[in-house]
Amino acid sequence: MQLKPVATFDSLDPEVFKKEYYNPGVPVVIKNLAKEWPAYSKWSWDYFKPVSYTHLTLPTSELV
Repeated sequence: MQLKPVATFDSLDPEVFKKEYYNPGVPVVIKNLAKEWPAYSKWSWDYFKPVSYTHLTLPTSELV
C-alpha cells in the first residue's frame, strides 16, 4: 500500500469540490467548512446544558 498526501484547503468552491474530489472519490480536507454553519456559533456547552436526556433509554445489548 502506498500512502499519498491528502489535499488540504481552508475553503473550497463547491463546484471545484464536486468536480475534482467528490465525483472521482478523491479524499480532501476542508479545514474551516464548519465555521460557516449556524451551529458553529450557536452550539456551546451552555446551549445544551438545559437539555435533559434522562428520558432516553438505551438498550445495553446494542452497546456490546
